[in-house]
Amino acid sequence: MSSHQKIKIIVDRFIELCQRTILDHVIAIALVGSSSRGDFILEKSDVDLLLVLKNESAGNRRVYEEVAKVCQEIDPVKKILKDVFIYTEDELSSPYLISTITYLWLYDAKVNGKVAYGNKDILKQIRIPQKIDHELCKKILLWFKVILENLSFYHPPSPDTHVKIVSSALLNYTTCLIALKSGKVLFKREQLAEMCKKLFSTDLIYQAIRNKHADQISKDEAERFHERAVSFVIQSSKEIKLV
Repeated sequence: MSSHQKIKIIVDRFIELCQRTILDHVIAIALVGSSSRGDFILEKSDVDLLLVLKNESAGNRRVYEEVAKVCQEIDPVKKILKDVFIYTEDELSSPYLISTITYLWLYDAKVNGKVAYGNKDILKQIRIPQKIDHELCKKILLWFKVILENLSFYHPPSPDTHVKIVSSALLNYTTCLIALKSGKVLFKREQLAEMCKKLFSTDLIYQAIRNKHADQISKDEAERFHERAVSFVIQSSKEIKLV
């Protein structure tokens, strides 16, 4: 089975079950993340969905419970359908959302998301500024810098988990870093890695892409990767005068 077929089966089933239970509340269902960008890796990546509800459905506990049941029926062990992001129509266009860490995720959803059901123009309502918000990017960079520098104190449960957390934080950090340096917001991982190598002469992001889906990493390998990530973050943050 191809990646496209696997994604389609999950999305179609999610739509079918939602139509049976919460149809009156739903405005749109969209595919977001790696499965909409073309970065999806079969048996490694997960499927992320955006569920947009009518405004009057805000806070409706039954709707959220039904969505949880749908996810449980499709993927009981949360192996592939891990995240369903739920917003009302008003929330999706709220300026508050783009003033937080969700800025990156919403930018990606607006640019690369694919509506699978309902209002085909719903992603256009995401209020992402046309120009990159430099101050917000710097705040996000600082947030991920703090995470990477302090992660060792929290002792992740396994080396595999350790490198996956570091890789995710590093990829988000680098997305903002490249946006500030080049004026381009790159979410496709290979493009991000290529641009990082061009601007900072490092193959670290290629390693982060591999490690995000790695299994059976040794403790020493995890620690070396983490140390390298922190060194890169410290060096690059000085270059852009983040600190």
